[in-house]
Amino acid sequence: MLPSSRLFLKFVRTKDRENADSQGAIGILHTYMTGKTVCPVVLSEEAADFLVELQLIKDNGRQAKIRIKHLKSGKYVYESPWRVGQGGPTMIFYGSPSRMAVSKLFNNDFLPRYEGIIR
Repeated sequence: MLPSSRLFLKFVRTKDRENADSQGAIGILHTYMTGKTVCPVVLSEEAADFLVELQLIKDNGRQAKIRIKHLKSGKYVYESPWRVGQGGPTMIFYGSPSRMAVSKLFNNDFLPRYEGIIR
């Protein structure tokens, strides 16, 4: 992934699991992508170079995962582990278990892998 790579964000439901709110989850990821990377987030998959698929489930608080697909080749180039976000004292900082889970996977897994796109 290059700094000029265009990203399309998509919520993907996790089969046989209770999924979290898709619009809220994409909003959280969009905030991180636009605030911490130089890659433009586009409004359609057709305008993108990469598809960033977000999964967010209600399990043990919230758990989030992303997969990144290079659209031209059709191949997945990255898959994060599941990251857990829970309530408790950390809620003051994160605001929600969903935001905490997305923040953990974005900051601990995604950004270290793609250091060349950090703002």
